[in-house]
Amino acid sequence: MLLDPTRLPRAPRPLLAALVAGLLLLGLAGPTPRADASAPARPSAAAAVTGRVVSFDGAAVAGATVRLRAVARTGLGPVVATATTNGRGQFSLPGGSSSTPYYVELVAGSHQRGWVGQDPKAFQTALTWADTYAGGAALGTVVAVPAFVRGVVVDSQTKLGVRGVKVTFTPLGEAPLSATTQRDGSFRITGITGGEDGAMKFAGAAVGYENGVWGCANAVVPPALECQPQIGVMPGRIRIDKLP
Repeated sequence: MLLDPTRLPRAPRPLLAALVAGLLLLGLAGPTPRADASAPARPSAAAAVTGRVVSFDGAAVAGATVRLRAVARTGLGPVVATATTNGRGQFSLPGGSSSTPYYVELVAGSHQRGWVGQDPKAFQTALTWADTYAGGAALGTVVAVPAFVRGVVVDSQTKLGVRGVKVTFTPLGEAPLSATTQRDGSFRITGITGGEDGAMKFAGAAVGYENGVWGCANAVVPPALECQPQIGVMPGRIRIDKLP
């Protein structure tokens, strides 16, 4: 007697689902894909290191070159990214990994070469004082050390600029650098490569003014009253006396 297939008993749906689940557990429903152990791990996402460069007086440093550098066993590694600060002193260095340390370097220009370090946050002029930062770090405001000293020399009585005074600045441990005041009494000495202060001398005898050194009251004084000015923009105007 032939069986009518339409009358064959059917397994209840819950029982059928249980059977399929059992087959999967026993591996009879086909192999389960496995992760390839030889596949390389995905690298951390790249993110930009950002910040803003200012000088000692808080003014933005525009047009400066900032670089992201790898850390090598001997110190500085290859350059990973380079950026130029905008009019507000801001920069963005892309391409760094969020799990890798880097140095943030300021290339020498109007300000001295340095690497970002803490306490305070500034471009330190020695790599041993620098810190490292991962990709994506927001550095905020970073102070750069000027590579210049700039000021104005005026007559102590008339307060008018004095032209022709030779100004010599000697950074600590470096050779002296000189400039002569312009018609308005202004001067700018560049090329400073180390240190934050030094000795400043004035030779004004050739144009009828005294010789001397910089004093703490922002005036030309005898050597016994010498102070050491900080580099960068000199505060106020430097007063000099006319010879009798």
